[in-house]
Amino acid sequence: MNTPQVASNATQLPVATGASKMTDTSERPGIRAVESAGNAISKGANIIAAASLLVITVVNVVNVVARYIFTNPFAWAEELMIYLMILIVFAGCVTATWHQIHIRIDILTELLKPRVKATVNVVVTLLGVSALGLIINASLVTIERLYRYEQLSLALEAPLWIPQSFVSIGLAIVAVMMLARLWVPRKASHSLESEQ
Repeated sequence: MNTPQVASNATQLPVATGASKMTDTSERPGIRAVESAGNAISKGANIIAAASLLVITVVNVVNVVARYIFTNPFAWAEELMIYLMILIVFAGCVTATWHQIHIRIDILTELLKPRVKATVNVVVTLLGVSALGLIINASLVTIERLYRYEQLSLALEAPLWIPQSFVSIGLAIVAVMMLARLWVPRKASHSLESEQ
């Protein structure tokens, strides 16, 4: 008589435990791997942005000295700094997207119920990724033309497809980060970061 009762409890226990685990987003399969990859990419983007800013600062100081002391400024300095600023912007977009610190207008979504809010978030994310896909496609067409015709910048005489590729690569990573955030919500990310 007692044996069926024990078997019944044994079968119910994993179901209850499993249900509680499924409600915890940190237990989703692969969530830690996605979180680690997102953090690594974000950190790499920060390093790229910081290094670019450092180069801009050094080039600007050296160019000011060359201009006002030696009256012989570098013709390529401004162009290089502009390209590096573009790199900084798109590297920063990657980090802002992953940590969700970009500007969002959420006055309406905050009024929604949690389940509806989650659905709206998925729809908005997919629309955003679709829009980015169109921009990336147009950018790739431009890159292909610049590469094919071997167009160079005026002062640096650098291939123009290189700075143009900052846009495509940056937006592509942003799109991946947006999709990853659907799997790894920011709240789960905070809890995982606090554990590490």
